[in-house]
Amino acid sequence: MNKLVLFRPEKLNPPRKGEQYYDRLQLKPGTNHLSEVELAKLLAHPDYEQHRIWGAIEPVEPKAKIENKVPTEGETGLDKLSDVAAQKVIEQTFDVAVLETWLKSEKRKVLINAINRRVTELKKGEA
Repeated sequence: MNKLVLFRPEKLNPPRKGEQYYDRLQLKPGTNHLSEVELAKLLAHPDYEQHRIWGAIEPVEPKAKIENKVPTEGETGLDKLSDVAAQKVIEQTFDVAVLETWLKSEKRKVLINAINRRVTELKKGEA
């Protein structure tokens, strides 16, 4: 069974763009699906712990069922969340229509970039 790992290269020190290699294991920005063997290699890598502390790498436990709540007028669902919490919600959202709804009313540049990246991932089939 695949494990989900979120990778945010902008949180590395120094911040980076694009993929990062951990020995021969490649992590792309956004959601990565890793086998159990690949996850074990990542967890054993000497840089893993520091990158996890910085928030650049985050293993995600899959949820049994995610309820899609339709936002009401003036509410996007991200309004009351911090940037970090909202990014986690965005990375775990698989509904392009919901993401595009959030994009219409979101004003925070960090979240606009995260939503655009996630929509692109989903449309390319990389998520």
